[in-house]
Amino acid sequence: MEDLPDKIIPQKPDPVTFYTQNITAAIPPIIVQDIDQWIAKGHFDEPEEIIIEALRETILNGTKSWKYTTKILIGWADQGLRTLQQVQAAIAEHARSKTSNKGKYSRGQSTEMSEADKAYLDNLRGGQAPPDDPRYDPAQDQELQRLMGRLQGKGTE
Repeated sequence: MEDLPDKIIPQKPDPVTFYTQNITAAIPPIIVQDIDQWIAKGHFDEPEEIIIEALRETILNGTKSWKYTTKILIGWADQGLRTLQQVQAAIAEHARSKTSNKGKYSRGQSTEMSEADKAYLDNLRGGQAPPDDPRYDPAQDQELQRLMGRLQGKGTE
């Protein structure tokens, strides 16, 4: 039996491994490059952990889209969230605010969201990327919606 080291050094979380284990084994190289860029950009103090958290949120919201994950990351960066703890606190606060608003409206009354909730959902669930993001192309959103409709049998072509 080999001698085990006195201390086991935990491995740094790897978003690419998480992606291949939870979304698809065949990760496109462009997504690997994008992940590497998010790590290198310096938006986050714990980029690997935060990217994995964004991937979790993506999956928990019923999608496996890297574009959705990117929008989550953009939203968190825009909010100035730098650590995993800050991100998790923001997620928890959002969940609490959603829960506290449940039952607030009875049948027949308005169920409009606050402007803050709308902005948060836009950032996390497919709202347009900030206008200063040179990679954002609104035509891609329309194309994605058209393709999703075709996949779901709702295409009009």
